[in-house]
Amino acid sequence: MKDAYVTAFIKHIQAGKSVDTALTNLKAIMQKKGHGRLLAQVLKAAMRELSAILPRERAVVTYATEVGVDATKLDAALTAVGYTKDSELETKIDPTIIGGLTVRFKGKQLDASYKRALRDLYTRVTS
Repeated sequence: MKDAYVTAFIKHIQAGKSVDTALTNLKAIMQKKGHGRLLAQVLKAAMRELSAILPRERAVVTYATEVGVDATKLDAALTAVGYTKDSELETKIDPTIIGGLTVRFKGKQLDASYKRALRDLYTRVTS
């Protein structure tokens, strides 16, 4: 029975329904059938299966050169965007940022590049 709920929940998410909608529907159906106490077990099993199916979150760090930046600056930048050690880390080289780094993770971006700093300085001077 628990496996049927897990399978249905995962199929809803894979079909493109929002997690909130799928969760609300799952709760309603389980309550209606008197299986509400299984909800925690169903969600744990679904998380296990989804973590195996879905790609891991990936942080993208962009440097101006292959030398990169100081490790403490990198750690601070990764922490600022919510990076965790169990996520993947991808590095890119982009000479147009001149120096510093940019970090993107889970829809957040931290731009500590010289390019941004110079552009901001230019905007302040010319405004």
